[in-house]
Amino acid sequence: FTIMHFFRAFLFTLICAALASERVLVLHDASSIQSTHSKFFKGLKDHGMTLTFKSIESSEAGEFTEFGEYLYDSVIVFAPEADELPKDQLNQFLDDKHNVLIISSESDGVKDWLEEINIRVDESADSETVVSATPLDIPVIVGPNKIGQVSISGFPLTVSSLSSPETVYYPVLSADGKVYSYALQTRVDGRVMVVSSLQFFSDDSFTETPANAQLAHQLAMWTFGRRGNVRAVDVEYRVLSNPPPCSEVVPPMDAFLSNRSAVNPAVLSVNDFVRFSFRMEERVMKEGKPVWVPFVRPGEAQLEFTMLNPRLRTVLDVDLNGVYSAQFRAPDVYGIYKFGVNYHAPGYNPLNVVQKVSVRPYRHNAFERFIPCAYPYYASAFAAMGAVFLFAATFLLLKPAAPKRD
Repeated sequence: FTIMHFFRAFLFTLICAALASERVLVLHDASSIQSTHSKFFKGLKDHGMTLTFKSIESSEAGEFTEFGEYLYDSVIVFAPEADELPKDQLNQFLDDKHNVLIISSESDGVKDWLEEINIRVDESADSETVVSATPLDIPVIVGPNKIGQVSISGFPLTVSSLSSPETVYYPVLSADGKVYSYALQTRVDGRVMVVSSLQFFSDDSFTETPANAQLAHQLAMWTFGRRGNVRAVDVEYRVLSNPPPCSEVVPPMDAFLSNRSAVNPAVLSVNDFVRFSFRMEERVMKEGKPVWVPFVRPGEAQLEFTMLNPRLRTVLDVDLNGVYSAQFRAPDVYGIYKFGVNYHAPGYNPLNVVQKVSVRPYRHNAFERFIPCAYPYYASAFAAMGAVFLFAATFLLLKPAAPKRD
């Protein structure tokens, strides 16, 4: 009985370890790739990734799924001479929030797929010339430590200006106005890293230029989702105060902090003072283990309070604990609203926070006995009653003049 329990626990541990490791498929066009690029692949294995090598010409090269489930989390395409790539499978792979690291080349298979993601290979340049390129200044992609110039060769890459390169495509490596590596991030956080040279990841390149080894490792970590991950937790909103209807005076927010209602109420009233908040965290590696730490970026995230169209848009305040918050007064138009935060920082996964809430008019017993803004109506009612009283008194007390007799 004890041995059986031990065996089950051991089997459960093995299954959890297998599920936790990231599965990476390496498509290549040369069987010697494992020996010529062993340092790069060893670095991936040291980070708990399971590598599967397949020839790009094999019949199983495009088989990414089995029984409707993906067999791999990321794909490396080290096949610059390939005449054909599984383009449809790669496109669907990206749409389903997976990652691709690919080497660009002038071969038809690679060029055709790169053009589908709007990256073109400039074949007019000399691909044999080794240049010193400067890495992109975005720490989440190239790593927190400063990296010097690296050596790279290959054809430069270009993208169309209609694709908004500043928000979608990041030029990772550039030299003399030419780009030799692009990072692409889709709306669902599918990541693509395009590098112009297979030699950049080789053992010889790592030995000759140590900066190449450092940068290649950092690019792989970002591409495979080990960096650039944020999440929102503890999303909540609460009513700070219920001001009287038609009140024109807005009291200080601090006066209502002691009058909090339940968290995330299903219904709000018009003109309620509301506080919306959540905590944003970033996943980082500490001592080889992923931990979530506060993510603080003042002035970048904004809140929208929307019913069909945004009725309110404000920048969220943030403290040192990564708590983003905003306080505002609910609109005086009732309906179904939603709190919305759409945050997309360069190199990080898109973060969408949505909470729905109903805003209703005041109940019949929520009004004051005498509403200050209705004083003109009160005055007109009493004026009408006074006029009727004066008319009745005049009609009853004043006798009409007696008719004259002839």
